[in-house]
Amino acid sequence: VGSLGVAGPRGAPSFDEHALAVVGPYADAAAVALTLGAARAALERRALDVLQRAALPTRLPQAPGVRLAARYAPARRADRVSGDWYDAFRRPDGSIAVVVGDVAGRGLEKAAAVTVQIRNLARAHLLDGAGPARALEKVDAATNALEDGAELVMATAAVASYEVASRRLTYALAGHLPPAVAGDG
Repeated sequence: VGSLGVAGPRGAPSFDEHALAVVGPYADAAAVALTLGAARAALERRALDVLQRAALPTRLPQAPGVRLAARYAPARRADRVSGDWYDAFRRPDGSIAVVVGDVAGRGLEKAAAVTVQIRNLARAHLLDGAGPARALEKVDAATNALEDGAELVMATAAVASYEVASRRLTYALAGHLPPAVAGDG
């Protein structure tokens, strides 16, 4: 709902039918522009939500004695969109990798693109046998090379590898909070 106010100089006669006929199309055009702007913003927000969800795993890995759970709740307001993401998968050696990250930067599109890049780079290096610390080093080097002098975004990540048989957790942090253990140990 909106309104358009049109006023003439003080003491001028009120608008007649001709003046209203001239101003009317401008009001109509403004209404259409506002409606299209709101629709475009909603479409962009939906596209970013779809992109963020596409970067998340479709299922979590299973292992005896291991129970993983995740919940992703996207921001409902456009000004609260962030590059939060996670990933969890089985590595070729049988261990389970868990990666949690956050990307912040200028522009939602840039943050979304870098989120997907970092997630895929981390997954590739962990699947190739790198430990958590080495995977983060490689992601950092690759991300800096991909940016090639452009305005960089800021990202944090926690990368963990859990060896199921030995119940050993190895993790590395890049500006992210450390993982918390819940349960019996």
